[in-house]
Amino acid sequence: MTDIVKLKRAIEKCERSRENIASVTGLSVEALDAKLCGKAEFTASEIYVLARILVPNGDPKTASDIFFAQCVD
Repeated sequence: MTDIVKLKRAIEKCERSRENIASVTGLSVEALDAKLCGKAEFTASEIYVLARILVPNGDPKTASDIFFAQCVD
């Protein structure tokens, strides 16, 4: 399960626009917004791309904390 709060923070820190992130992941802005609201799940390929652009130094623990959270409040 994706930790949406951590994902949104990572997006803010990377200073990319929603449009850019959607484009890089191959999504429309509307599809990205649906995923950021928890209405749809990210695919493995989308997670891979997002982890590469959002996670500093490619830290696998940080990526795991965002995209494979055990418990999300």
